[in-house]
Amino acid sequence: MATEEIATRPEGPVIRRSELRRRLRPERSWHRNPTTLQSAAIALVFAVLTWVVCDWSRQQSRWVEGQVLTGPMLNRVDYQLENETLTRQQRELAKRNAPRIYEVDRSYLTALRAAIEGLPQAVAGKSTLEEVDAGLVTTFALQSKWLPTLQAFQDEKGPTEAWKSSTNRFIAALSSRAPIITRDEFQKFATAADREVVIGDSWGSEPSSPAPSSPQAPQSQAPPQAPAPPSPSNAEPPAGAAQAPASAYAPSSPAPALPPQAPATQPQMTRQIGRAAIELPEGDPSSLRTRLVTEAIDAGFSAECAAIVVNAILTNPQPTIRCDEAATLARSEAAAGAVRSVLESHPRGEVIAMTGDSLTRERLGRLEEEQVQASARTPALDRWIASLGLLGLCTLLAASICLG
Repeated sequence: MATEEIATRPEGPVIRRSELRRRLRPERSWHRNPTTLQSAAIALVFAVLTWVVCDWSRQQSRWVEGQVLTGPMLNRVDYQLENETLTRQQRELAKRNAPRIYEVDRSYLTALRAAIEGLPQAVAGKSTLEEVDAGLVTTFALQSKWLPTLQAFQDEKGPTEAWKSSTNRFIAALSSRAPIITRDEFQKFATAADREVVIGDSWGSEPSSPAPSSPQAPQSQAPPQAPAPPSPSNAEPPAGAAQAPASAYAPSSPAPALPPQAPATQPQMTRQIGRAAIELPEGDPSSLRTRLVTEAIDAGFSAECAAIVVNAILTNPQPTIRCDEAATLARSEAAAGAVRSVLESHPRGEVIAMTGDSLTRERLGRLEEEQVQASARTPALDRWIASLGLLGLCTLLAASICLG
């Protein structure tokens, strides 16, 4: 009897286990569990964000102004940096030293040349001022006693070559060597480091050989002086010498003439000019007479003829050259652009700061620039290896957090 009870006793638990197996759902494998995929996605996002933050923080400056260093800081690579302050100063200096560009007032000088050159022909055969055009009399402030003097420079072909040559030299002087400038522009002209005038392409050229002698005039009325051999007092200054005053230019060393007409494709010529300009007064222009007469005499006119021709300027005084602001600005910008950047060399091992030094703003800038230069010169493979290693550490950290 006892044996039968022992044999039948396990039947109850076996039945219950069988029923539980039928009622419970079978467990899924780990890769089919939704929570596993969610945890993996969260871990991956965490690892990527941690990697991005850590990699960005490695590239940021670790120093602050006023920090005391616990070790020396040296350059790890050789590099050069532009000295912006010195470069800017040199470019500003180049701008100030750039030439100031002027243009010849061609319309005014053309009219002036025509009036002076044609004056002997206009008064030819006239014995009184009533026979001369009133406008011409007003322009040159003519007097009856000057008519024979002017008529002496007229032949059957028109004005003599001596008169034309003197006129050319006088107009050339007014365009470059001794230009007339407004009062406001005169101050800028006098203080400019260099000055250039653009010569137009429609001016006649001055004869390269000495002009023929003019016809004899009455003894009391001297004609324009023919070119004479240079003397120690009026010889042309040697090349490279400082510009002489206007009175030092004798007829034997006339001012250079304006160039002949050039082809349309040829660029306009420029000529350097000195400081011997003539300031145009705001009021009475009679103060110009002495300087203009000197220039006319230097051009080859006699003293009496010089007093006549300058009246054409005094009756209608105008500047003979005008500043071209656009060309001046372009030239100064070009001069500044031609200045190369000033580079400072920083060799490898150069001391930036020593142990115990406090970081000033200058040292802090040097450290940050050195970090940028060293990072830029690090091979790309080394940078990727370091970055991938950091990514691996962040991934392990995320996995340990999820599995823990």
